[in-house]
Amino acid sequence: MVLKPHPWTPMNAFELAKVGEEAGLPPGVFNVVVGGAEVGEELCTHPGVDMIGFTGSTATGRRIREISAATMKRAQLELGGKSAHIVLDDITEDDVGGIGFGQVLMHAGQACTVTSRLILPEHLLDAYVEGVKATAPLITVGDPRDPAIVVGPLIRDQQRQRVESFVESAQQEGARLVVGGKRPDHLDHGFYYEPTAFVDCRNDMRVCQEEVFGPVLSVLTYRSEDEAIRIANDSIYGLAGMVMTRNAARGFNVARQIRTGTIMVQTLAPGADLGENPGDGQGPGWSLPARGMFNGGGPLGGFKQSGLGREQGRWGFEEYTELKSITMM
Repeated sequence: MVLKPHPWTPMNAFELAKVGEEAGLPPGVFNVVVGGAEVGEELCTHPGVDMIGFTGSTATGRRIREISAATMKRAQLELGGKSAHIVLDDITEDDVGGIGFGQVLMHAGQACTVTSRLILPEHLLDAYVEGVKATAPLITVGDPRDPAIVVGPLIRDQQRQRVESFVESAQQEGARLVVGGKRPDHLDHGFYYEPTAFVDCRNDMRVCQEEVFGPVLSVLTYRSEDEAIRIANDSIYGLAGMVMTRNAARGFNVARQIRTGTIMVQTLAPGADLGENPGDGQGPGWSLPARGMFNGGGPLGGFKQSGLGREQGRWGFEEYTELKSITMM
């Protein structure tokens, strides 16, 4: 195995190499090479490489597919996302304030599965805006080594400038800024950016179609369940997603209409209407109040331009195996 980390983040790969050495892996079994695109292109075209596993941008994934095709390499690609979080209309005004805002702050928004499009019933928008305004002052931004801090920095200034370009374009296209939208006033160094939320968004806006990779939430509204599903699917991506409801069966039936590789149904508790059978005759009875973001033991991967193949569990191992048939006569 050859591991090539991103040139901005090589140190964790070196630590993994140390762990392998301490565990007794023979020399040459696990290898780390560092560098930029030229190193990646060499690995993707080298005849000694049979399989490529990649996590990163869709643009780089397309390039990997292009240059590896000459040697017919297999590939497992976990690429970009613009995941949707649908709030169904059985959620009340008392529950809606701030929903989804915390999730877009995971790793300061630098996570592929971030649900950065919140799709909200139109009648809940005013209550949601008030909830976000009340939540934002409670979110601390600063040095992530401090346990009191919620949101740390972006990886470098280049990424912060990219986030700023999305915020600027959203405002130019008519989105309304509710909170954030600038660098924190109290931090004069480091690549920090305030948690940001926009409402009055349209799904054709750049901020709703492209992966920001920063702490920016776009809120869209709908009038019918079918419209919510249509908005969620109106994307080149299909990596992850979420449905929030008080009825597990309804949430399941919405979730299975979303073209995404991983999706979570969160039944709001207490008081969630699970019925005698959580499936309520409309779906499997698996849904319980959520205790985590996604099933860590299940397959992770995307539809559409979010990638090929799956990571995690037996599915992830199978990506790295070949079937061989031997016939004895």
